[in-house]
Amino acid sequence: HYRSWTLLVAGQATDLRYTDDLNNKRYELAAYSLVDVSLGKCFDVKKHQLVLQLSVKNAGDTTYQLYVARAQPQRHYSIQINYQLIPTSK
Repeated sequence: HYRSWTLLVAGQATDLRYTDDLNNKRYELAAYSLVDVSLGKCFDVKKHQLVLQLSVKNAGDTTYQLYVARAQPQRHYSIQINYQLIPTSK
């Protein structure tokens, strides 16, 4: 059933940044954009709810830095499982 599915696409853009007080081009960090995608499915289990979610962070596999000489994670994945112990009100 399509209503039990969720899709989330989130984006983040950061312009170039300087790491010194004089805004010297030698010390700038390049601009970058990131996209994260999550797909989830909700299941009814007796009177409870189970949600499975698969996420892809940095889906475009963008190379970027938040700090000088410290590369950030490339594309990575996560799986999330949530089980609601409190009965749903149906």
